[in-house]
Amino acid sequence: MVDYKNRCPFDEDTNVFDPGDMHVMFKRILEECGEDTSSYSSENLPVGCTHPYGEITVISSPYDDMKPYLSKKDVQIMDEFSPLPWMLLIEGFLSDEECDQLISFGNTTGYERSSEYSGDFDIDGTPTFIESDDRTSENTFCDDECSDDPIVRGVLQRME
Repeated sequence: MVDYKNRCPFDEDTNVFDPGDMHVMFKRILEECGEDTSSYSSENLPVGCTHPYGEITVISSPYDDMKPYLSKKDVQIMDEFSPLPWMLLIEGFLSDEECDQLISFGNTTGYERSSEYSGDFDIDGTPTFIESDDRTSENTFCDDECSDDPIVRGVLQRME
């Protein structure tokens, strides 16, 4: 099993979330729909709700059973794995205009193949990254021109 601490090193200078913060954020989103998140458990899974930003469907959460996703060998060491991550679908979160604007900025900035930590460091101590056969997605980042755009700012404000 790959040690995630080596594969994805924690950078305290650029990390915006402390451990547990994302869990709190997802529960807050569901509470904004009127959900009682204190009752969630493996017997009472979150399913979704109607939020001011769109219809939410919970795809996965830390309360879900991960056994169906593990090999027979991994089930025996299941306690060594992190719980399943929160994954929400928010239908209608972005308008067509917002999608077009974000795609346009991405095309201008350019998309790069996703990479993963190599396990090595540059001479200055910076972690190095490699292209992986497992990660085939592409991504880009919103630069100053993008984040200053009024349409994009509206999306970013909803995401806070």
